[in-house]
Amino acid sequence: MSSLRDSAAIFNLDQLDAIDDAKELVKQRSDELIEYVNQNSADVNRDRWLDYLDLDPLLTLIADDESYAKIYRESIAVKHRLYGTAEGLELSRFRALRSAVDRLIPALKYSKKKAYAKLLSKKLNNDAEELEEMEPIPTLKQLTKATELLDLLSETKQTSGTKDVLRRNFGQPNVSIWVGEDVIRRVVSRPVNQTESVIDCILGTSINGKATLTGNVTADVFPMQGAVGLNVSMTGQVISRNRGYHKPVNLITSGYGDVTASRTLYISEAGISMEPTHAQAWLRTEINSINHRFRIVRRIARRKAAESKPIAERIAVEKLRRKVGESFADQVAQAGNVQIPDVMEKARPVLQRLDIPEPARMIGSTDNSVYLHSIVQRADQLAAPNAAPPIHQSYDAAIQIHETAINNTVGYLLAGRTITQQQIDQLLAQAGRAPQTSNQSVSESDDKDEADDDDEEEEEPFEIDFAQSRPIIFEARDGKVRLGISGTRFAQGKRVLKKAVEIAATYVPGTTADGAVLLVREGDVEIKFPGTKRLSVSQTATKRAIEKNFQNVFPETLLHQPIVLPQTIKAEALRGQVYRPRMIDSQDGWLTVALQ
Repeated sequence: MSSLRDSAAIFNLDQLDAIDDAKELVKQRSDELIEYVNQNSADVNRDRWLDYLDLDPLLTLIADDESYAKIYRESIAVKHRLYGTAEGLELSRFRALRSAVDRLIPALKYSKKKAYAKLLSKKLNNDAEELEEMEPIPTLKQLTKATELLDLLSETKQTSGTKDVLRRNFGQPNVSIWVGEDVIRRVVSRPVNQTESVIDCILGTSINGKATLTGNVTADVFPMQGAVGLNVSMTGQVISRNRGYHKPVNLITSGYGDVTASRTLYISEAGISMEPTHAQAWLRTEINSINHRFRIVRRIARRKAAESKPIAERIAVEKLRRKVGESFADQVAQAGNVQIPDVMEKARPVLQRLDIPEPARMIGSTDNSVYLHSIVQRADQLAAPNAAPPIHQSYDAAIQIHETAINNTVGYLLAGRTITQQQIDQLLAQAGRAPQTSNQSVSESDDKDEADDDDEEEEEPFEIDFAQSRPIIFEARDGKVRLGISGTRFAQGKRVLKKAVEIAATYVPGTTADGAVLLVREGDVEIKFPGTKRLSVSQTATKRAIEKNFQNVFPETLLHQPIVLPQTIKAEALRGQVYRPRMIDSQDGWLTVALQ
């Protein structure tokens, strides 16, 4: 991290937009968006959009040349409305205004360039000492520090190589999805039972009859990078009953054979490519009877048949091999002649609404699974510093998520926002849990009179401001998972606490009676005030109120509900299948959940 010291030495804020230019760009993009909404939306929808965007306060502040502080606060509010999951925010006019606001905010934030440049340069120099000795697997403190530094360098448009160094050191996939070979086999495998007419001529003998092929089609994956390597094969047995005509005799024959066919497929997002089909056949024929009214003719025919049998069998084997190979090739080609679904089709608009680039991803296969590795990050965000740990438990499917993936998505969306109790209730309802209740009983150790005094305030709905850095706490280390939120202000009724607060719960894996694994909360929800050594009386009361309100947000168990695949899924073998976690592990920043 020596380049970090270099960045500190040359740190400057001259790359930021001039404030007047940035304000003018916001005004221009706002006018374009308002014109677009007016022209392309029905009256009701237009009014809803304009009410939602609420651009007038910001535009008025800019027009009146109000203080930078006021414009800055309103710009943040507009930014939060432009980032979200509402359908339509992915449209180019919305994204253009979002980009303009993102340029105005740092210009206002660092308006006193000389003073800020000196402070930030000093910060970079101090942080260099800590990050220069960073372990291959960073501590949480180091990961947070590196995240904040990259955000600072990107926000202030620094052109040093430190950003590249940070992204290189934190550049591994932070999401991995695995599907076991058994699932692939279940989808592909099927029995074979085909009966066809035989009409042929071998060495001048016309043959008519029936042939039945019975067997199974199965699939095996093999190691491949950039595509899924899949070998589809069929093994079967052939039994035929035929009548041959060769004047002046006819004969009844039976055939018994084994056949195999295989074809290698390479499956990627671009489509499916296939190798030629390889087929083999073995055949043994028996002459059951030779029919003619004269015995001598039958004897001659039997002798000639015996003499020509090796040649006839070789011809029959080759025809059988070719026929089975062509039939198998056609069936595999038909099955493979499908449009590979766009895995990002549904996710792409959502990512655009959040201004998250389409994740870099790589698919491939091992000798027993199919995988998708993905890097979810913006240019000013870090990915994983270390590869996902190997999964030693057998599984049908597994997902591995690194701490950075949560910070880069949910954390990025919630940074600096204010969330209310009503919004939390809505999220809980969507998750299938009962909403918050504000009248939960207090601890028996609390004095009843004191509880009565607090009831009126505690029944008021609360709201919390998320921290700008690491608003979502997601830690997966040492066999435990710590989940929570980090805030800068908590308010309920008349009580307002403007202080850093962490609200979190720790979970450990547990096992149910039927062998399923789930996450069990370890102890009560913990409330911390970072940087505060001793709580005042009012802070203690606020802590108690927070504990009451967030007990239900962090339930006693997680991942306890089975996953049931819908009946509408295309793969018939998977319809209605029920999957439950059989292994949950957390180490080195990675949470691994294996399903079966």
